[in-house]
Amino acid sequence: MQAHIKTKQSLQKPYLILVFFVFLLIAVFIVSFYQSSKSQTRFETYEVRLSPSSSLLRGIGKIVSTNTQVVAANEDGYVSDIYVHQGQRVKKGDKLFSLTNPLLTREYREIESQALETRANVAFRISQLKMEEYKLQSDVSAADSMLKKQQLEYDANRTLHEAGIVSNIRYKQQELTLAQARLSLASARKQLEMFTENKAEQVSALNLQNDAASEKVAYFKERINELTVKAAISGLVKDLKLSSGQAVNIGQSLASIVDDASLVAEVRIPQYLSHKISLNSVAEVISPAGRLEGKVAFIDSIVREGAVQVTIDFKTKTNEQFTVEQSIEAEITSSDVEMVASVSKPPNYNEQKEWTVFKIFDGEMVATDVRVSHASSDSLFLSGNLKEGENIALVQNSSGIEN
Repeated sequence: MQAHIKTKQSLQKPYLILVFFVFLLIAVFIVSFYQSSKSQTRFETYEVRLSPSSSLLRGIGKIVSTNTQVVAANEDGYVSDIYVHQGQRVKKGDKLFSLTNPLLTREYREIESQALETRANVAFRISQLKMEEYKLQSDVSAADSMLKKQQLEYDANRTLHEAGIVSNIRYKQQELTLAQARLSLASARKQLEMFTENKAEQVSALNLQNDAASEKVAYFKERINELTVKAAISGLVKDLKLSSGQAVNIGQSLASIVDDASLVAEVRIPQYLSHKISLNSVAEVISPAGRLEGKVAFIDSIVREGAVQVTIDFKTKTNEQFTVEQSIEAEITSSDVEMVASVSKPPNYNEQKEWTVFKIFDGEMVATDVRVSHASSDSLFLSGNLKEGENIALVQNSSGIEN
């Protein structure tokens, strides 16, 4: 029995050894295959390229209008009618609201009455002047007729005097009468001339009274018309806080109109990056509605809370894509040129996963703090300390490769 057992054990030993070697070979094959597949991923290297590029400076801000009208009360009064509501779009000349001012209305009526009285007095005085002028003209005509009559009598008496029919005394009397008629005509003409000159001055003064009264009426009428406040520009109504019957004072701000056809972007950039921005730098404003190109139009030199404000003008109209006070982001092309590192994009690259960049030294992979900043259709752009011609490897963080 013992001999049988020894014989059986001697037969099992070679079998066990054979099985052990088979499993060992299988394990070696599996490990080799796994290491081979890992080394293929690990050591798929890429050559670094450096190329000049303008860096992008990013900031946040909002959309503002370059044209805003503050609507203020031109007179004291009470709100009687409100024609618009908050956020309504209005055109230039549209009615916004109306005020009432009883005191101003009463003054206007009084001024109108005074103006009518002034016009009546002026018309009456001008009529009197015309009558006086007509009377003086009649006096001149009468004096002229009298002179002609005396001249005829004088000529007749002279002929009779020469014939000895009329005495010398009668002839001298007729001569004096003729001289008197000449003086009367000259005096009447002088009075008419002086009156004509004086009349022109009086009519001018009377017309000035009329004009002054009319201007006063027009002034008060304009004040009455200004009680109805109208939009000076087209745009959106904002800051409207009025109610019917509300008392307002002259100069009080009642609302504002924002011209949403003249929009710019105001962006805040960290102060330590402001030296990299220059006027007319290319910029791109980003919103949920899309991207819109523009250029830097103004750089505020005053630093507020560690940032400077940059104004961006748009190349095209923006009222369909942006709204006033809308939050936006902006990318501004820096005036400084930097060398940007890039490599060919791996076929298995996925932006949703995190990747570690390894440098290759003597066939070994060494982890770095270099990171993938962004990707294009065929390249990856890297941020970190890299040199032209260096070889790197890209590995997903979940792959378990250690330094």
